[in-house]
Amino acid sequence: MSNTKAFNICDTLRKRLQEINNKKEDYQKKINVSSEQLQKLFARGGKSSRQTPEQLDAQIDELEKKRTSSSLPLAQEKEILRQISQIKKAKVQYEENKVHEKAIQQKKSEISNYRTELTTIKAQIAELEAALSKVELADRLGCTANDLKSHMMECPEGKLGQVIGKGGSNIKKLENKTGCLIDLDKVKSQIHLQGNESSISKAIQEIEDITMAIEVEMKLDQATLSFLFSNHMTEFSSLQKKYPNVIFDLSRETSMLKLRGREEYVDPAKEEVLKNDVTMQSIETSSRDAALIVGKSGKTINRLIETHGVAIQVENRKDDMSEIIVSGLQNQVVEAINEIKDILFNNEDMEVSLLVSAMTRNKLLSNSGLLVKKLQKDVNAACQPGNSFVRFEELPKEERETSSILLVKSPRMHIKEAEKIVRERIEEYDSAVLTMQIDLDLIPVIIGPKGATIKAIRKEGGDGSDLEIDKFSGEVKLMAEKESSREKMKSAIDAIVSENQIMRLPMEKSMFADLFGQSGKVVKAKIQNNGVFMRIDDSDTSIILRGSIEKITEAAEDIREFIASNQTKVFPIDNDDESFLSRRNGLVKKIEKRHNVRLNLKKDLQVVSIKGAVEGINDAEKELKKTLFGGDGFTVEKMFVPNTVMGAIIGKGGKNISKYESDFDPVMVTMHSLSFCLSIRGPSDQVELCRRKIAKDIVECKVTESIQIDTEAFSKLSQAAQTSAIGGLPVNLNVSQTSVRLRGAFGDVQEVMKQVKELITGTCVAEIFLTPDHFEKTSKAVEDSSKFEQICESTTTSASLDESLGAVVITGKRSNVKRAKTMMLGFLETVAPTGIAKIKFLKPLLKSMGSSKDVAKLSMDSGCIISLERDICTFFLQAPSSNQLKDGMEAVESTIKECMKLTNVFQVESWLLQYLLTKSVESIEMAKKECDCQIELSRNELMISISGKEEAEVSKAKSMIDTMMDQAKKENVFIDIPESSMNEFSGTSGRRMRGLASKYGVHIDRVKKTKSRIHIQGSGQSLIRAVNAVNEWVANWEKKNGGVTLVIEEDMINHVASESSILNDIQKEFGVKADLNKKNCSVTIRGGKTTATREKASLKLESLMQEISEKDGKGGNKENEVIAPADSNTTYVNGEDPISKAPIEEVEPPEMTQKSQNNAIGSLYNLLVSDDVASSVIASDVQEWDSSTVSSGLESEIESPETGVSYYRSASGFHVRL
Repeated sequence: MSNTKAFNICDTLRKRLQEINNKKEDYQKKINVSSEQLQKLFARGGKSSRQTPEQLDAQIDELEKKRTSSSLPLAQEKEILRQISQIKKAKVQYEENKVHEKAIQQKKSEISNYRTELTTIKAQIAELEAALSKVELADRLGCTANDLKSHMMECPEGKLGQVIGKGGSNIKKLENKTGCLIDLDKVKSQIHLQGNESSISKAIQEIEDITMAIEVEMKLDQATLSFLFSNHMTEFSSLQKKYPNVIFDLSRETSMLKLRGREEYVDPAKEEVLKNDVTMQSIETSSRDAALIVGKSGKTINRLIETHGVAIQVENRKDDMSEIIVSGLQNQVVEAINEIKDILFNNEDMEVSLLVSAMTRNKLLSNSGLLVKKLQKDVNAACQPGNSFVRFEELPKEERETSSILLVKSPRMHIKEAEKIVRERIEEYDSAVLTMQIDLDLIPVIIGPKGATIKAIRKEGGDGSDLEIDKFSGEVKLMAEKESSREKMKSAIDAIVSENQIMRLPMEKSMFADLFGQSGKVVKAKIQNNGVFMRIDDSDTSIILRGSIEKITEAAEDIREFIASNQTKVFPIDNDDESFLSRRNGLVKKIEKRHNVRLNLKKDLQVVSIKGAVEGINDAEKELKKTLFGGDGFTVEKMFVPNTVMGAIIGKGGKNISKYESDFDPVMVTMHSLSFCLSIRGPSDQVELCRRKIAKDIVECKVTESIQIDTEAFSKLSQAAQTSAIGGLPVNLNVSQTSVRLRGAFGDVQEVMKQVKELITGTCVAEIFLTPDHFEKTSKAVEDSSKFEQICESTTTSASLDESLGAVVITGKRSNVKRAKTMMLGFLETVAPTGIAKIKFLKPLLKSMGSSKDVAKLSMDSGCIISLERDICTFFLQAPSSNQLKDGMEAVESTIKECMKLTNVFQVESWLLQYLLTKSVESIEMAKKECDCQIELSRNELMISISGKEEAEVSKAKSMIDTMMDQAKKENVFIDIPESSMNEFSGTSGRRMRGLASKYGVHIDRVKKTKSRIHIQGSGQSLIRAVNAVNEWVANWEKKNGGVTLVIEEDMINHVASESSILNDIQKEFGVKADLNKKNCSVTIRGGKTTATREKASLKLESLMQEISEKDGKGGNKENEVIAPADSNTTYVNGEDPISKAPIEEVEPPEMTQKSQNNAIGSLYNLLVSDDVASSVIASDVQEWDSSTVSSGLESEIESPETGVSYYRSASGFHVRL
């Protein structure tokens, strides 16, 4: 009865609660509707005025008064009326806003009343819910409401959260487990329990288990973590079941395991976790293999997990790789890993390549690959599961025509079985193939037009038949399932072969063009009309004939007859020969007509082909080669023509060429513009005459050259023109601000133009023009010899062969270029010793024999090509034969001898030349007028040249010059004194020397750049007394300062003079003074502490001289050396004193006999014409005056680059060797 009654109470309370909730919803709806209406009232409200109606009325009255009390402009009155209207509108708006505001306030009051009622309803609901909860709790606990009790318990600080749990989960668990209603006061940290006595006791027990529990955190390694999470957390669930009083909290993100419970429960659980020997191993594999381990729907991996009790995790990576991670107990992991490896190994894909013929391939791929698909199906059926594949490898089309590769792919465990099945199937297909061999040239016949023949043969074999031809080997394969079908196809092919026999007729490649061209048109038509197919073999060595035996035999005979009458011979030509034949069409036609042949000039190949009968070809070839290359009295001469004169030599429209040919008929003259070369062909005598005439015309040809210049170059050329630095030849030179214009003979213009360019650029350019034959020989010699490079290196120049000029071009400084040019001419003589020669001459002869016309005439008369190299005073001769070269040399030497009869050249000492240039100018001018001769004094060569019209006049002028030189020698004396005495002789600031000069009325100077030479200038007895006084002073000084004298060979004295460190080292080492006397070839050791010191110094010097002599390969000659005692006078070899110390009564100039003069001139000439250019400044040995003496005007020292000999350059520009 009580249960029914309780049940009714709950039902009644619920109904009542439902009614009040409905009422609550009604009031909530009313509040929502009224709130929406209130928002609309807010939205409709206008802008209210801030002024009251009374204030607005006052404004209206004031404006009306202003309008009516005075007269206003219409505009102002309208403005006032507008303002009054606005104020009245604002007054009306104020009244409307007042009504609107009243409606808003009423609506707010209405909403407030609804909310008050709603609050009352919510309180009633709370009371009903509390009552209903109490009744339901009692009902759930199986007691009455009066049996319910309440209990409050304190919760330790920090434990309240654990009691609540995440999202209240623990509270719900406790309520469900104990049936007690639990409420928490978080502020006071109190827990309120409501229920009967037993449920409250259970709740207190559960809560105390939480509040009195400890918490242990364990950091798990990855292996243990994976193990607990594996297999749907089976291991973790078993732990939870084994220790129900412990709360396990496992986090994969932090790898932490939290154990919470009373200490007596937590410790065993912790030990259980730690005692597991969990490990982890991984295998890296491809994603495909990883999928194999997972299996279909995870079947394989689940089996591994259940079998071995391990956790298996597969992690995919971005690089199409995966990692299989196995974790669990040690022995279980090892077993699982081994099984995984076995699975991967057995399921590894293996591939086998099988070579398949093209015919078998076509059969397998026919009908959309039906047989291949069937083959793969059979393989998969035998090799379960079906992971095997059969496919053809992709190959280029040309490779597929011969064979193909069939790929069989299957897991390792099935690959052998799969290969066996495929091989058996291929062998089955290959057994149905018949092979036969045909000629390659029959392949197109068997294929037929657009494949018609081969299609007919296949049709003959029936369905499933195939025919394949290898176009490289000529192998024919026939495939058919029935043997009869294969035999039918073979018979059809045999029939075609019998009607198409092949013959190969050997033929030279040159004949192909004739046979298949216009020449063989008739023969070719005859053969083809006879039903024979003809073509050129791919190897270009034969003609292939195809047809029946009878027909191809007849065609072969026709071709042999054609070959016999159309022989061809080819020989090469160069560009010049090709140019000649192109312009001589008439000559070609005459040869063709005379010998019944055809000549064909092939410019691209640079050959001439002759076609015809063998006899005619040989005769035509002989005549053509004679014309091109000479022979049998027919000569071909080639000569370079400078581009500047090419137009003049050719003439307008070839007029001059035609004139040469008419004047020297039957000569043929051809100009080759590409090579700047002219060829002359004809009889030898006429060719030679024509060549001489052309060479003369080239030299005498009047040309005009222009050179563009700038302002700086114009300034240089203007100064050079004023000082006659350029010109000297019959060339019209016109210099303007922007250009230089030269007009004259070609040879003269080229010479002056080189000088002009040298002045502008500072670089000298020399050209040695060669004949074509000599140019070709020189080119080969340069390739095979290093002499060319040696010349450039030794002279510091650059040289090259200019094919367009046909010349050797040398560039560099003028002095270096001259040396290089001389050496180059010597080199060219060795290149062509029978065709090249050079002849040097004295520079003063240049004017009398240097005219371009004279050189051209000399060249024409001698038949030798002669050029004048003005800068090195040399004639350069070239000839095609040794006889012509000899004639040219004789002509040049004869010309030189004739010029030398009227020219006297001799060399003088530098001081003597300076004396004549300064003190004998008037006398020299007088001699010029009196003898009607040209007298030139050259500072550079230390040379005097006298030229005139008569020999007597030249001899007279020479006598007058000798008289001037004799007078100079009487007035000038040079004396060498010991070097160590020079300071004492000069005295302080030269006082003693000046006093001596003043005493005897002479002039005494030290010769500059020397250490021991003085120059005494005076006349008569004053000069004699001064010389005696100096000699006496020197004798006394030497007596007072005795020493040891070492006489040195003449060829060794220069070593001592040039190596000043030798004497300096001895002087420092022994504390002595070493005086060098080059004239006497001796060294005197003076000073020192003792005689022994001087002797040691002399022995040291002797030893050094011996070393130098051995180093140079010269044996020392000690027999000519005598060391004098320290207290004795100097002793000389053989008792001869080269410098007499006795007083002289009178100084007479030495006389030179006519014989000695001739010897001197001859020696001088030999020096001038030698290859050593520098030797032209060395004085003759027959002169008694010391060639090393110099005047007081010497200023600087230079060194000859050829010989290494030192020279002095005077202020006036002349040089003297030391």
